[in-house]
Amino acid sequence: MTSVIGLDDVLNFYEYEKVRDECRGRVIALKRKRRVAVGPYLSFVFENRETLLFQIQEVCRVERMIDDAKIQEEIGVYRALLPGARTLSATLFIEIADQDQIKPVLDRFMGLDVGSHVWARPPVRRDPSRAVDRPRGLTGARRGARVYCMIQNQT
Repeated sequence: MTSVIGLDDVLNFYEYEKVRDECRGRVIALKRKRRVAVGPYLSFVFENRETLLFQIQEVCRVERMIDDAKIQEEIGVYRALLPGARTLSATLFIEIADQDQIKPVLDRFMGLDVGSHVWARPPVRRDPSRAVDRPRGLTGARRGARVYCMIQNQT
């Protein structure tokens, strides 16, 4: 089981700044391995303790958080995404490269964040002998708008 993230795990933003570049590079490489593209606009990043702690550190850095209560609040937000025993947790990203398509594409996904489940149906393979299909997602060089929502099971 993944260990819980606590206040003692979060570096103050002065100490974090000293190790941020190394940490950021490590987590970017980790997230690349944990990312699954689902069609042209959606991708999932399967979270773990390290990816979530990084997100908490980044929020605390950007918002210059020094108050333990505020940091604890942020930990609580991300704690819900920490996978437990025999579970997976993922952040769903919507990435739209074409600026003119942002509104129409996001309109199609309206309401996606109100359910407790997201269903994905894999495409039918045209050649069943192929072991792996290459994901058809956006590359880092083709980023446009990026929106993410965290969906968790409410049971």
